[in-house]
Amino acid sequence: MPQPPDIFTEYAGWMKARIILSAAELDFFTLLDERPLTSEELAQRLKADARAVTRILDCLVIFELLHKKNGHYALTEQGAFFSSRHPESVLPMLLHMNNMWDNWAQLTKTVRGGKILA
Repeated sequence: MPQPPDIFTEYAGWMKARIILSAAELDFFTLLDERPLTSEELAQRLKADARAVTRILDCLVIFELLHKKNGHYALTEQGAFFSSRHPESVLPMLLHMNNMWDNWAQLTKTVRGGKILA
């Protein structure tokens, strides 16, 4: 008998993408490329909520884009590609994808209305 799909494994990839895109938009990776920072230090530099910054940073650790040691977050080799300082930075593409997010978020309205919403 068929089993229902594992919705979190198969269909929740957008959550990971949104976390990475938000971190890119806020320039977490470039700031952490300067030196390892605590979540409080990064939040202060960004004038952002420290609790929310910590949650994003911890997710990036799980995604292996950052590592955490003694409360300080630093880039992994893979995460370094998301910094504007990296010679092979993919940050411009991430920021482009972030801009496309709003258009894709309107897909249901576009299908219903038959026109592209800008």
